[in-house]
Amino acid sequence: MNYFDLTAVKAAEAVNNKEISARHLIENILEHCIDLNKKLNTFTYIAGTEALEHADSVDQKINSGYSMPLAGVPIAIGDNIAYKEMPAGLGSGAFRDYKPPFSAAAVEKLIGAGAVVIGKTNTGDMGIALNKALSPAGPALNPWNINRISESAGAAALAVRQCMLILESDSEGALRQGAATCGVFGLRPTPGRISRYGLNICSGSFDQVGLAAAAVADVSLAFQAVVGYDERDILTSVSRESRVKSEPGKIPNEIKLAFSPESFDLIDPISAEKLSQFRERCSSHGFILVETPLKLLNNALKAFYVITYAETSSTFARFDGIRYGRAAEADNLEDLYYKTRRLTFGHEAQRRSVFGTYLLSKGNFEHYYQQALKVWSLVKQEFAETMSNCDFLVLPTVKSTALKESEDSDFLKLLDEDIFTAPVTMTGLPSLTLPAWRENNFPAGIQLIGHPFSDEMLINIADIIKAEIEYPVPGNSEGEAG
Repeated sequence: MNYFDLTAVKAAEAVNNKEISARHLIENILEHCIDLNKKLNTFTYIAGTEALEHADSVDQKINSGYSMPLAGVPIAIGDNIAYKEMPAGLGSGAFRDYKPPFSAAAVEKLIGAGAVVIGKTNTGDMGIALNKALSPAGPALNPWNINRISESAGAAALAVRQCMLILESDSEGALRQGAATCGVFGLRPTPGRISRYGLNICSGSFDQVGLAAAAVADVSLAFQAVVGYDERDILTSVSRESRVKSEPGKIPNEIKLAFSPESFDLIDPISAEKLSQFRERCSSHGFILVETPLKLLNNALKAFYVITYAETSSTFARFDGIRYGRAAEADNLEDLYYKTRRLTFGHEAQRRSVFGTYLLSKGNFEHYYQQALKVWSLVKQEFAETMSNCDFLVLPTVKSTALKESEDSDFLKLLDEDIFTAPVTMTGLPSLTLPAWRENNFPAGIQLIGHPFSDEMLINIADIIKAEIEYPVPGNSEGEAG
């Protein structure tokens, strides 16, 4: 059996049916993972005996007659998500050896379903995904071309089957963008569906735990395992409320997809042509197409960064070496703060801390932050009006294909890359990125955006679109996809 051709669904079935053992599966995946990590730098920590011991416990339960939905499935989690068996570096050199005394709620649920954590994926500066090249571990590379960076190290790992499921954070859209440029599926759920307990949060309004997998059925399986109320995260109280029910029986001529004319103008001509071809394929397969304006995308992006910089600066205030973090040697309190924060924060975290404090200062609070909140309200209103006329909204995920590593230093260009993902984050709508076409031999994905709490329906419809408009998902054992 070729383990690298297995999806998470098929792997769990094989382990439950005793066709393979969880230990044998994890041994092979770990060996493969270690070998490729030398080339791609997707992991900051790769498990050893802890993963094998956990795989043995899964095998014991299977041999005792238990059936587990994720039996033996190898998963990787972001380095800013807590798992008590492994270090959580948070994307900071100061936390390289920190091992949390608890596990994130979503990690607990996945392990309870039989999954085995094989490692922690490379995370940007303090969990900020804007610039992966500024990670203390160096850049995580895109497997389609190792001269280009990956927005999500986990998505890159999925593309070459270093793991079968990913649990990472998503705020401005790194998980979705990484899924788009690596040719896999990435879900940002409705806020409150997955607990954020155990996630190192930068922006309280926008940070969310997301999922990614190489097959949409795997996303569905993992989502079922982690969704639900958690008393440790008050945001999940919304999971107790009524939700839009799943409609797996829908067929294309019953599904109304909305496209925004503005999105075609905001991407390069080649991408616009590809998106137009995708729209035509949707129409030829029977989907009902509508056009809907989205006039506030540019303003939404600016407001998003004002808010997230302000919130991040407030959140980072606790990393002073006294309450949290490793204290630097200093002669006085002011020197302690200065040296400790330089030790803890990389360039982007420092920028957000300084600019965010400026945005919240007297005079600037009213001029910038409060105005950004007003724009946020208008953006949610515009998207609500759009969604009232369709079942799902289709947007590009990125403006261009994967960035070259050298381009990663262009700060404003990197901000602009979030123009399709950050506004969706502001709305609180669930979003699933799925492969749609190739451009310059790189994958490109589209965002499928659903109504609040329609996450299950979103996954089902993505599966229908994938079946109607097939796109090859990458994956081999050579370290380069495609």
